[in-house]
Amino acid sequence: MKRILLFLSIVSFFASCKKSEQIPAVTTVQESVTDSLPNVVQDNQKDTLVNQNHSGVLVLNEVATFVGKMEQQGWISDTVRLKKLHQYKYLNTDSIHYINNYPFYKIVLDDARINDGINDEGYAFMRKAKSIVDYFYYNKVKGNFIADGIIEQWEFKDNEEAKQALDIIRDNGNNIYFNTNHFACRIKNYVIIFHTRAMSFSYDQKNIFRQFTEDNKIKEADLYNGPYRM
Repeated sequence: MKRILLFLSIVSFFASCKKSEQIPAVTTVQESVTDSLPNVVQDNQKDTLVNQNHSGVLVLNEVATFVGKMEQQGWISDTVRLKKLHQYKYLNTDSIHYINNYPFYKIVLDDARINDGINDEGYAFMRKAKSIVDYFYYNKVKGNFIADGIIEQWEFKDNEEAKQALDIIRDNGNNIYFNTNHFACRIKNYVIIFHTRAMSFSYDQKNIFRQFTEDNKIKEADLYNGPYRM
């Protein structure tokens, strides 16, 4: 009888050992699932980086797409030439952002030329802008004069602020960008201003602005066609 009990005890001992050996196998499966999580996180991080570089974040897709269309028509980025001419001191590597391989410059309010002629009340309101981004372009066809221009995008908190900003641009008329014929429009909570450095280039710019507004089907209420009839 004692031998039988001893035999059963030994069998029970080895059986419990086998069960305990099977437990790590379950742990291994769980670890394999855990090991896959970093890859998922890395993929999400890549997506975030893509989104941060997407034109809809810093620059409206409508603007970035139109810049590509302008290039096809001979209006190309003016960054290199302007740096050589030292026209805009704030053009530096810290402020440049490439969207679809085109250079856009994030600027501060005091560097925006709108401040040259805007009244104090208007200036105080325009300070609400969340961001201001410039794109510089010129006509690559050489002649006696080189026609150039700037597309300036102002981002505001919401549609209502953008509407008020567009009204301020209308109210200040030719005081803004003196001696040039600027144009402006609103898309959602953004105001886009087209202006130049010289009045003689405004004729070319009017056609560019018209094309932009037609491409994006902007309503008349959201347009400002400049202080002068052309």
